[in-house]
Amino acid sequence: MTEAKRSADLDALIDRRAVPALKVHPMVLGEGGEELFAAGVADMDFRAPPVVLEALQKRLDHGVFGYEAVPGDLFGALTGWMARRHGWEMDEAHILRAPNILNSLAMAVSLFSGEGDGVIVQPPVFFDFFDIIRENHRRTIVNPLILEDGRYRMDF
Repeated sequence: MTEAKRSADLDALIDRRAVPALKVHPMVLGEGGEELFAAGVADMDFRAPPVVLEALQKRLDHGVFGYEAVPGDLFGALTGWMARRHGWEMDEAHILRAPNILNSLAMAVSLFSGEGDGVIVQPPVFFDFFDIIRENHRRTIVNPLILEDGRYRMDF
């Protein structure tokens, strides 16, 4: 597969106001918000690369949709990527599937802290993180990153 098929064009300017994108909706941005740059968590402002569009089209052409089993090589691909990218040797038995990041965060907050405990957040983060902490009856502790010599670092 060529690099061009795998790569997204990150230089093309995409005006998301032309489609019903929540992150640029006036109710979200507020009055005068049209001048803001909305940097969403999983809402990207670039066209998907050709390889992704082709895979989606292939699935659409099949025409039948439903729940599927986890591909047999998924966990091996994940552990291999973590080893190559981060030098972390993971045990596949420790991998758990969850429906999404917000449910996973809510479970982690509930399991690893008690009511009234503080949960550290280092903004900028997805705004729903604050709601999850509050809804689990925890306190949000904001710990801003420190800008030092042109780089951000954690303040432990």
